[in-house]
Amino acid sequence: NAAHGMSAGNWYHVAFVRRSTTVECFINGVSVGTGSIGTATIFKGSEPLLIGTTGNGSSPELYLADGHFDDIRVTQGVARYTNNFTVPSRTLTDYEIDPYYNNVSLLLPLEGTAGDISTTDKSIYSTPVTFYGTAQLDNSQTKFGNTSLLLDGDSDYLTVGTASDWTFLHDGIDWTMECWIRF
Repeated sequence: NAAHGMSAGNWYHVAFVRRSTTVECFINGVSVGTGSIGTATIFKGSEPLLIGTTGNGSSPELYLADGHFDDIRVTQGVARYTNNFTVPSRTLTDYEIDPYYNNVSLLLPLEGTAGDISTTDKSIYSTPVTFYGTAQLDNSQTKFGNTSLLLDGDSDYLTVGTASDWTFLHDGIDWTMECWIRF
C-alpha cells in the first residue's frame, strides 16, 4: 500500500522472513517492519496453504487479493534475508544457482499459457496446487517469463498442498516466503 511506497501498476518483490522469534517484512529489499512472533503460529495446521486470500478452508474468502503474482517461493529452515538486500534480478525459480534449493518447500514460476488454471510446483516436493474462482495464468503483466497469476479480488485464490506439507510454519523454525506482486 501507499504507506510502504507501493503504488498500482508496479512490480514489487515482497518477502516475509521468520528469524527465531521475529517476523520481518521486506518490500523491494528494504525492511518495512518487524514484529515479535514468539512461539506463535501463523498457520492453522489443519488447512492447506492459501495464496491470494486469508481465512481457512471453510471460509477462505475473508480478504481477497487483486493483482498479479509471479515467482512464489517458500523456503523452510532458512531466513534468506536478515538485512536490507538487492532484490533478485532474475527468476526466483532459478534452482541451478540457489544454494538453499533443497530447503524450498514451494516454487511456483507460474509459467504456462494465458488462461491456464493450473501450475506446477518446481520444488523437490511437487506439492499440488488448486486454482479457485477465476484465478488463472495471464500474459498481460509478467515480471519474468510469459505469464503470471491473475487474481481479480472477487473470488480468486489458490490452495497449496495439505496441512502436513506446512508443519514447519508452526514449529518455530526459520522460513522465508517471497514473491513478486503487481497491484
